[in-house]
Amino acid sequence: MVRRKPPRKRRSQSFEFQHESTIIKVSVSFYEDGTPCEIFFKSGKVGTFLKGILEALSLALCSAIQHGATVQDLYDSFNKNAVAQEEISSIIVKALDAILKGEIA
Repeated sequence: MVRRKPPRKRRSQSFEFQHESTIIKVSVSFYEDGTPCEIFFKSGKVGTFLKGILEALSLALCSAIQHGATVQDLYDSFNKNAVAQEEISSIIVKALDAILKGEIA
């Protein structure tokens, strides 16, 4: 599938939530048609494991979305893993669930 590049100027919304004792910040950018084109996670201090994992995951999610995956596809995929309550999967599922429900401000 060919990459659908995000527009140079794009609408963006951010929200945050708490996971255990950590604040997770999520920024979502949108194509002109309103579908997400980028999802970025931020959390923790520079150099921490969680921050590094979330930054790498953000790039992977952006690439998947820009190559045709929908937020629902990603949610379904990660939600299967979240059953085991693995920390990273459950963080992703919380964020994707908020995006799907339109709970971003």
